[in-house]
Amino acid sequence: MVAFIKKLLCVSLALLSLYGCKNISEEYPEPPTKDEVVDLYMLYTDMNEEDEEDFLRAIYSCHNKPQEYCNQMLTLRKQHKRELEKETGGIISVDIDHVERHNHGKMLNIFLNVCYKNQSTEEVLFPLIHVDNKWYIR
Repeated sequence: MVAFIKKLLCVSLALLSLYGCKNISEEYPEPPTKDEVVDLYMLYTDMNEEDEEDFLRAIYSCHNKPQEYCNQMLTLRKQHKRELEKETGGIISVDIDHVERHNHGKMLNIFLNVCYKNQSTEEVLFPLIHVDNKWYIR
């Protein structure tokens, strides 16, 4: 009986050491660069007809959704841009204030400082999700 318990303990420790020594880089993907974040944010807020497909590819909730849903997202984006330009005159600059990681680094809450043409500033929460080795707007 003692021999069985020793074997069970050895097997348990071996399994624990195998699963406890995972590669950290697999669990925590490389976060996007500042330029990548700013590019995604500008794609999200700036409306150009030629980048509609890029916008839909960048929004994770649009993946595998019907075209009607994607068209609604495009309409919401256009409305947001009109309101933003009317209230602020448009964006001058975007900087990252800080980042919060969640879900083993696969979800990021990025807090941006956005400066507008009317001299106002705003802190904006810009969530991203990492799926299939790519960052998407959540």
